[in-house]
Amino acid sequence: MNLPIAQSILHGALRPSNKPDIPFQALARKFNNLPSELNDIEKLFISELGNYAIFDFEKAVAINNIAPDEYTSIKEYTIKPKIEISKEESLQTPQTIFYNAIVNAEATRIKIALLNYSTVVQSNIDTRQELKETLRLIKSHIKKASETVDIYFQVVQTNLVKLYYELTISFNVLLTENDFTAFEDLYLECFNRYPSNEELNAYQATKLIHEAQTHIALNYDIQRTQNLLGDICSSIELNPHNSTLFTVGIALENYLFLKQTNQPIPTFDQLINSDFVNLITKEQKSILRQRYEREEIAIDRANAIDDIFTEFSFGNPIQNTLSITNNLSVFLNQQKDIYLKDPSAIYKVVIEKQISDSKKKPQPTVKPMQIKSKLAIAHKHLAFLNGVNPQNNERIMSESDYKLMIAYIEHLIQHDSIPKITKKIPRANLGKTWFRYSIYLVHKELYSSIQDNWIEFMQQAFDEFSPKVVTFSTLKTKFSQQPSGYNQFIKKVLG
Repeated sequence: MNLPIAQSILHGALRPSNKPDIPFQALARKFNNLPSELNDIEKLFISELGNYAIFDFEKAVAINNIAPDEYTSIKEYTIKPKIEISKEESLQTPQTIFYNAIVNAEATRIKIALLNYSTVVQSNIDTRQELKETLRLIKSHIKKASETVDIYFQVVQTNLVKLYYELTISFNVLLTENDFTAFEDLYLECFNRYPSNEELNAYQATKLIHEAQTHIALNYDIQRTQNLLGDICSSIELNPHNSTLFTVGIALENYLFLKQTNQPIPTFDQLINSDFVNLITKEQKSILRQRYEREEIAIDRANAIDDIFTEFSFGNPIQNTLSITNNLSVFLNQQKDIYLKDPSAIYKVVIEKQISDSKKKPQPTVKPMQIKSKLAIAHKHLAFLNGVNPQNNERIMSESDYKLMIAYIEHLIQHDSIPKITKKIPRANLGKTWFRYSIYLVHKELYSSIQDNWIEFMQQAFDEFSPKVVTFSTLKTKFSQQPSGYNQFIKKVLG
């Protein structure tokens, strides 16, 4: 992919020393407001700069159209890769602003042209080859620009470095580490120095922004999300003025909360939409309030709030009103402070207590539903346990063990009490976390919050959840944690 603008600045007709008559400010304004279509951008270059230089904008042609290979569509996300490296005030003159504008416009044109090329040729081999050649050409221009101390060329080199790595991020699904020069190595090779902390941090932040959007689009699991969110929060500390990184961090944090509470995942734009965030926050406040308002004494309510913090692992949320976790944390801390001001105060229980023979602890409200519907929910979520494990082609449970488990759970649902355990359910051909989470999914559709008798049932009915193996509090805390690859595994089992 040719770079005629950079080529003209470095070697030819648009070389700054040769063009004192260019109306810099007027042209800069035009190139700072680019059209969205590739043809229109190219027409703008020709109409505004055609008197100074001749431009050759090549069209995409398939290289290997005889034997088509695999094609991976390049996903364009809401926030496109943009490396934020601040410029020195001394470089802000009409001339440098103009050269900055036209090289930025060139960068935009290259990105769109490569995306169009990928769509036209529909070949990973061809697209990768075109990318590598484009990166090689950009790198050669960076070296040329670094050979002089001319401030105009400094503008060019900075923008070309950004373009080089923004392309590697946008097309990362097609490139390997051997297809381009590493960030630190390019600085050593072209500038004979290591990148500054600011430059390196800006590059890493842009990579994380792209990775987070990919992560949400592909619906990755909770553990990977927690790891990535940790990296983004660390990057925010290093890039305190990068508002885009901050926004993406909030989106990923909201994504994690929705995953942990087993709610549908919306689009990236909705994750940072105030109306959506306010709706989820309002719903969750109501659900959480039911948890601690079952207690009569203030200190017990404060302790119940502490349990909620432990269960949801709120940690240190991003302090912003678009963060669901932050909103709930602020709300719960405010409620806790109220109760701790008078720990012995007695409150009216909002939800009527349900006292069983074995416990006098308030129980959660049961969602209104016919018994037939409740049993259908159980069978829906547990049916795969009666199937074959695709990893070894053996049954997950014996038919008799599966029927025994179903009978126990049906009794638990119908009578709201633990059945008499005549025989414990033995270890199966699948990890215990899959059983725990599957039972949780049944429970989640029946109740508004965790019922202790379901935790007790698992400890009594399953060898692997025995109190000798796992404590009641640990099992309750981990009740809602989804095993990695859960949904994909079930799809394979059920076909």
